[in-house]
Amino acid sequence: MKCLRVYFFIAFCASCGIAILLLGAGVSAVAQTASTGPSFEVAAIKPVLFDSSHPFDPRHFWAHVYPDHASYWSMTLKSLITYAYDVQVFQVSGPESMNKDYYDIEAKLPDGAIKGDDKRMLQALLKDRFQLKFHIEKRELEAYALVVGKHGATLKPSLPDPPNPGTAATVKPADGNVGEGA
Repeated sequence: MKCLRVYFFIAFCASCGIAILLLGAGVSAVAQTASTGPSFEVAAIKPVLFDSSHPFDPRHFWAHVYPDHASYWSMTLKSLITYAYDVQVFQVSGPESMNKDYYDIEAKLPDGAIKGDDKRMLQALLKDRFQLKFHIEKRELEAYALVVGKHGATLKPSLPDPPNPGTAATVKPADGNVGEGA
């Protein structure tokens, strides 16, 4: 089973924005660097704080991609990685902070970007701005398989649903409510 193993530590610096705590290197500010693949023209990353005065808003969540820009709202690093790399949540592992820190990302797509480029651009952004580094490893996981027993299949097809008494009456054109606008 493929798993992404993520190694990074995030620290927020109030005066500098986002700073990355690299292993053994201390705190250093990170600037966006040029990447070889497609990248956003510009991207703004803002941390999101959820507390009693700022509750979670389900309407302000997940990835929203438009022809000229992309918005990633209230997403953790783990959810950003699962979206960008098209993997399942259980395939991503890393420090606990991946599920605790939330971010809003607003990014401008370059002219000529096509559908699907946003995920590769988000991958580049994660590598450049969050210093994402990962490796892929295989793991054995427990799984259950539904198989036919030694005495054969004992499952029987289900019966059709009975008609709902509220919708059993059919509407006829002579009833006067068919084809008329309100």
